[in-house]
Amino acid sequence: MDIRQNSIRYDKEKQELHIVTCYNKLQYKTLWVQDQYIRYARYLMYAKDPEVKQLPALQGYRIYLRVLRGVSALLALLCLLQGIRFWRSDASHSLLPLVLAVGMLLLACVLGYYAICTRAMVVRSSIQMMHRTKVPKPLRPTWEGIDQGFAAQPVFRQEVTITPESYALNTPYPGLPSFQCRRGEYFIRVVQDEENVYFLQFKDRKGAKTGYMSPAGLHFARTSYTDADWATLLSALGEMNYL
Repeated sequence: MDIRQNSIRYDKEKQELHIVTCYNKLQYKTLWVQDQYIRYARYLMYAKDPEVKQLPALQGYRIYLRVLRGVSALLALLCLLQGIRFWRSDASHSLLPLVLAVGMLLLACVLGYYAICTRAMVVRSSIQMMHRTKVPKPLRPTWEGIDQGFAAQPVFRQEVTITPESYALNTPYPGLPSFQCRRGEYFIRVVQDEENVYFLQFKDRKGAKTGYMSPAGLHFARTSYTDADWATLLSALGEMNYL
């Protein structure tokens, strides 16, 4: 898409940031669903955010990891005890303690490795889910909604308005032409890297369900705007205490 169609304007008196971005269907699916969801998964797994760590969605995951680590530690201890038992026994009489010790050590190593690498595995599975050819079940309503929205318009002109208290945007989803989020109603983290700014929605505190993935999340890619517009975006978000 021609980035000259896009614009970012900031009204300092009203403290109102207005962002216009045009997307084709592939760009919208990539930037507003795939990239955003993968960034969301990475933040959940790796960010040292004490509030995010307390989210109910992560409690079961953390309990599971504690159990996994506890079991691997217990197996390693039993392995040590069995090894000591083997060396104190007559080796020619029975090799069972050694066999048990080696078996438990291998199982402890597998569980311990899995516990250590689980975060990376979760992120990797998220990436695979987003990029595989067959659309997974959790994504189908979102993908179908985007397909229907773009069937009537090959180019979607998205308008986002951000103020210190709230933000609003239009969407291509049928039945959800616009969406508004007041600050505090949603648990949001604004994350910036060199090429992107994300508004990541982690929990809908009021329990409302839209049926589409991350409709309240925002993603702005630097490649979609001129350098001057990108500087305006970062400056305005900083002034409104989002960054």
